[in-house]
Amino acid sequence: MRKRILWIIVVLLWYSIPVFSAEFVPVFDLHLLGGQSWFQNEMSSAGVNFNLNFTPALKFSESLSFLPVYSGWYLGNKQMAQLEGGGFLYQETQDHILNLELLHKPIPEIKSRLSMGYKKEWAKETKDEFWGTGLYDYDKVSIGIQQERQFTRWKFQPVIKGGVDVYAVFYPNYNSLASEVGKEVAGRKMLDHLTGEIFFNEAILLTDSLILRGDYAFSYGNFFEQYVITESADYSANKRQDYINELGLDLTYFIPLPFENLESTLGLNYRAKLNQSSQNHYDVERYIFIPYFYDYLQHKIGPQITFTLIPSNLSISISYDYAHKQFFERLAQNSTGDYLAEKMDWSLHNYGLRISYPILKSLSVEISGGLQQSISNNRFERIYRYNYVSANYLAGIAWEY
Repeated sequence: MRKRILWIIVVLLWYSIPVFSAEFVPVFDLHLLGGQSWFQNEMSSAGVNFNLNFTPALKFSESLSFLPVYSGWYLGNKQMAQLEGGGFLYQETQDHILNLELLHKPIPEIKSRLSMGYKKEWAKETKDEFWGTGLYDYDKVSIGIQQERQFTRWKFQPVIKGGVDVYAVFYPNYNSLASEVGKEVAGRKMLDHLTGEIFFNEAILLTDSLILRGDYAFSYGNFFEQYVITESADYSANKRQDYINELGLDLTYFIPLPFENLESTLGLNYRAKLNQSSQNHYDVERYIFIPYFYDYLQHKIGPQITFTLIPSNLSISISYDYAHKQFFERLAQNSTGDYLAEKMDWSLHNYGLRISYPILKSLSVEISGGLQQSISNNRFERIYRYNYVSANYLAGIAWEY
């Protein structure tokens, strides 16, 4: 059914635009990197990370374009995924995204976008697992509209965007026991949901060397099969609903330096996320009921500085961010699973380094490394991980066309 809807939309878009007069403008971006990762002092075998973005754009006129975009990722090194329940260690993952966008520019200052997309993610918990059998593999189908307005004649030259997205997410292989994850999400198709999101963002040129960006998004999600659990361990007639508010602020400062052959930018990023859910939690092993189990407030902040040598365009970026998640009702547990009196909190430190050096017009050499430290008062880690140190390094090439 989802594939049929996708093809109907593609056909309608194709026959609604004058293909015979289109100008073909391909855009290509390829990253091929190899390296290793560490998790809790255990080194993984060498792996390859692969990322491809391809846009065979069709330009029909100065005001109308069609942008089909394919994005693909393969991560062959161990990585920690931050799932709803906690940190989850994957051996390999791959993502495939197809997005179709119709762009209309009646004047250069106004852009209207209509888009629809499909995403497929596969993840392997073990090396001998077959692709397509992962517990958290998922499909995502989306459609959205966006409006953008530039005010070039105003003093601060603001750019304002706003839009609406609607997407459905399906987990075809999900099937868990109540003793593992709680009674509320035990069974099949418990994570499938439909979400609507409204978003706004703005960019303002405060000075010639300082840019401020801000964004806000609100989303409302409905779960298809997940009913709200009650204190008596029964299911109510109401299905789970989630409400998410997200706010972001970014500052970019172009640092004036007394050297003609050196440029530098300093960025400071902040994000806040308020997650509210109608779902509770019932631990069938310990007969413990926790209301509003998924409600939390998360803050994330961090700087990034980049140096670029002219004319070689050698670029070095150093970044750090700190995230803290505080649950409102969820209780922390000790290593054996017994509940404590304190509410669960979770902190994450991320350190990053990236070096890029162009060797040809469209070809660059890249080296990157990262260190992640997760700290929590929750010590129960039978399924998810909350306290760990991981690191990785990668080296390879990037080709842009």
